Amino acid sequence: MSQLAEAITGGAIESYTEDIKFGKQFSLIIPILMPDEFLLGYFGRFGLLNGHPNYTTAKRKINSIFTNHFHKEYQHPLALQFAHILNLDPEKIVANHTLVPILRSPDHKNIPSDDVKLLKAMGYSLAKPNVCFCENCLFEDLNLIGHSYWRRFHQIHGVDFCSKHRTPLLMAIDENAHYQSPYKIWKSGKFSKQSITPSEYDHPVIKKYIELTEDYLGTQTAINYMDLIRILDHRKLTNSIANPLIRHSFISDYIVDNTPNKWLVEHFPMFKIKVKNIPIFRIDFATDKIEQAPSLSNLLLMIANLMPEATIQILQYKNELFLNALPRRVTIGKSTAVHLYKKYGGNYSQISEELTKLKIGGMHFLYRLGLPPLDDFNDATLKAIFDFFDGTSMINIMQRKSVNFIALETVIRNSSPLKTNV
Repeated sequence: MSQLAEAITGGAIESYTEDIKFGKQFSLIIPILMPDEFLLGYFGRFGLLNGHPNYTTAKRKINSIFTNHFHKEYQHPLALQFAHILNLDPEKIVANHTLVPILRSPDHKNIPSDDVKLLKAMGYSLAKPNVCFCENCLFEDLNLIGHSYWRRFHQIHGVDFCSKHRTPLLMAIDENAHYQSPYKIWKSGKFSKQSITPSEYDHPVIKKYIELTEDYLGTQTAINYMDLIRILDHRKLTNSIANPLIRHSFISDYIVDNTPNKWLVEHFPMFKIKVKNIPIFRIDFATDKIEQAPSLSNLLLMIANLMPEATIQILQYKNELFLNALPRRVTIGKSTAVHLYKKYGGNYSQISEELTKLKIGGMHFLYRLGLPPLDDFNDATLKAIFDFFDGTSMINIMQRKSVNFIALETVIRNSSPLKTNV
């Protein structure tokens, strides 16, 4: 079947309006944008139909048109280019055909989804190492419309199985594979199979994450971000109190203990280097504004772990009575933080237990002061650290045995709050 025939077979003939006008003006074939079609994959179909053998050549051609005829900058975002070509609302093409809604922060300060800077940063992004496809979807598409295409939902990190067929997704191997059709990738054999098993994928946390992701992409509801973060932080605290044998200093600790590890580290690589009682800034400092707020996918992961009963309506949840009844975190001052740090020899596990008993929030503050955890240091190194800050000379300390001097140097460099008189 020819490429042109693929574009118009099986009842998929476009009722052309502005797009056919654009096509005639520039002698281009404008294929149909399918429901849930991933925009980068659609660009591949567009490019191949118009005789451009690779992504770079096709992008150069479309950039040239928009620069010379529409006076746009050369790197005008792909989503805005095709919103123009197809005469579609830019926000809709971003919402329905890119990964921007999942990758961006929900605390986005009312920046529209078709913002040029946002699309330059995220509009070309993949959430996985490469594009994925479902073999059953592929052959259904060939039978129904005459060609295969890349579905946006199959590209979301955390999604390893097709929701429709419950079959494992296959991942392309070659760079810029999205420029080719899934059928061509399948025929070449250049793909890998998922390592996640059906039994692992059936875990309640993963199922809830997939459910929330599907529902959000279907509705793209507004998010009451700060209220939601307060609820999640409160749930983390109450879960720790309800399970006194398991202490979770941070939400990321709870996620590690509650989520299948292979799936977690594959789709959320920041957890590969996660250490207990050490925060992940995009998760644990969501309310502190130290770093950017978490992406929506990170937020949905938090909800799936801490609120397994939640539906997508939780994103809009705003019960003033409930929110006002939430206990306000009592934060500790610098002198109290340093006192606890010294009292427990920098052992974050013990400090965390003390704060949990007192229902006081302060672990974040310790990190913000630059006080590192000393849980795994030997007694000689711990004594050397605190002796130094109490005035013992470095010459004296350097003569001691069994001191980890590399660790000592690191702590001294990062622990300036201990040098002050508090």
